[in-house]
Amino acid sequence: MNLVVLAGGAGRRLGGVYKPLLELCGKPMILRILEAMSGYFDKVTVIVHDAEQIEAVSKIATGLGLRVDVVRDILEVASPLSGLYTASLTVKEGIFAVIPADTPFIRGKTMKALHQLLDDENDAVVPRWPNGYVEPLIAVYRREAVRRALSNAALSSLRVSWLLENIRTKYVSVEEISENPRLEFFNVNTRDDLEVVQRLCHENCQFA
Repeated sequence: MNLVVLAGGAGRRLGGVYKPLLELCGKPMILRILEAMSGYFDKVTVIVHDAEQIEAVSKIATGLGLRVDVVRDILEVASPLSGLYTASLTVKEGIFAVIPADTPFIRGKTMKALHQLLDDENDAVVPRWPNGYVEPLIAVYRREAVRRALSNAALSSLRVSWLLENIRTKYVSVEEISENPRLEFFNVNTRDDLEVVQRLCHENCQFA
């Protein structure tokens, strides 16, 4: 199965810093993620937004022993839906998993568990927290269902929740797929988040 890493964000809340290149736990965040996925996926597709990001991520991915393709968003719209649409047109396999490039503690084991929960009756498997919050960017999708839903959609004005409502989505508890979802699903958006991650690196050496 193909894993898609969404890495085209502008990092506005971090002052325009390109988050995948941030050094966390002694290495760039995108490298941590790619290493964590090695052994669980045959191929990884990293979706970025411009040529500079392609060059930066490609350099890091070289020599990992993992097939990594770095591709540019098909649309100029910088949004998660644009990344998912690009994935639906780029990935060759019928099913793909997706994660954002700002979740440094996500594990391949968790993504494989999600994949195993996708059945013939559904087009997506999405984790859900006890309070009802969902994680549509840490999920598994059927490529053709995503392509059909998004092919004529106004991607710049829609949220990912719209996609979930327009395909057959199965929701699963975060505890069902992860031993430590609060750690694995933690994402880096602000300077405060960076400080939290640096502390987590020391406290959770098994993930570092």
